[in-house]
Amino acid sequence: MASAWWNEDIMRGVAHYAVQAGWHLDMQMSLTGNLPETWNGDGVIVMPSPKLQGMHHLLETATCPVVAMNLSEPQLKLHRVAFDSEAIGSAAAAHFLERAFKSFAWYSSDWAKVEELRCNGYTEAVSAAGFDCTILAWPNLRGERKDTWQNRQQWLQRKLSRLPKPLAVFSTDDTVAVEVIEACLAAKLTIPYDVAVLGVGN
Repeated sequence: MASAWWNEDIMRGVAHYAVQAGWHLDMQMSLTGNLPETWNGDGVIVMPSPKLQGMHHLLETATCPVVAMNLSEPQLKLHRVAFDSEAIGSAAAAHFLERAFKSFAWYSSDWAKVEELRCNGYTEAVSAAGFDCTILAWPNLRGERKDTWQNRQQWLQRKLSRLPKPLAVFSTDDTVAVEVIEACLAAKLTIPYDVAVLGVGN
């Protein structure tokens, strides 16, 4: 198993199945981030990322089945098992719409395939209900600003303060939702009364 992230639920699930299937499961790649130069296994379970050195070489030269557990690195032609990110976005919109929100925003500090799909699912469901959604995609809107937490916070505080309240903000995952919460606290916006914040992943 080669992963750029340590996801406890996925690791536990793979390990549980490995015991049932009688596999010899090598997770050193996930623990150390070091990929083997030579390896003769029967299969690779991977969560690819450009951050993990040598990942592309391992996957491109593998002579065994490879299954990815995420949507990262879409240019790699892999079999994938992943969350339905558009359905996640749609479910987030339904959650807010059931609570009668009329002002909506979506925020992420990154923009890759997962962010795109979750944003699309959210904004399309909001639009189908007759409302507009402000897309706060930092990588697409930051201009010449450096990508730092402080710059994102200052920008996000200004953006959130100007949007109509009560505001429903969906973020691509919980680590990004924390940035929204921090910006709200700094801008003296109450949660959930001024801004309701929803993330993914717990």
